[in-house]
Amino acid sequence: MPWVLVFLFLLIAVPLAEIGVLIRLGEVFGLWPTLLAIVLTAVVGIWLLRRQGFATLSRAQASLEAGRLPLAEIFDAVCLLLAGALLLTPGFITDSLGGLLLLPPFRTLLRFALGALLARRLAPGAPEGGVVDGEFRVLTEEPEENLPPGPTTDSRH
Repeated sequence: MPWVLVFLFLLIAVPLAEIGVLIRLGEVFGLWPTLLAIVLTAVVGIWLLRRQGFATLSRAQASLEAGRLPLAEIFDAVCLLLAGALLLTPGFITDSLGGLLLLPPFRTLLRFALGALLARRLAPGAPEGGVVDGEFRVLTEEPEENLPPGPTTDSRH
């Protein structure tokens, strides 16, 4: 439920903020320069988006050919898709956010930050280092002499 409220808040707050910024910039620079700046940011952003999209696609293909999952490239592609939507939305706030998503260092920082957040959320009881210490017992009906060599059945030896 809180995510729905956040979405509704953003749905109302972002357009209001954009209108406020557009009015203020229109007062300072005038109507036509402000409108030209909006169109120019969209055109330049889409051009950059296209270039980076093709570069991301070729990196993903190279990762697949090397036998690796292209997880970073998939994340970059999602960020670029979001950047495109933000750049096509008229306004300077959304253009600024879209422009940030076009910067590879920002995407890398965002990927690591989201990865750390997900790691903490998905494993709340796991220790900080990720290593869990414990004991185990082999539960088989076979006598111990038929077991393959390996760890002992009692880890306290």
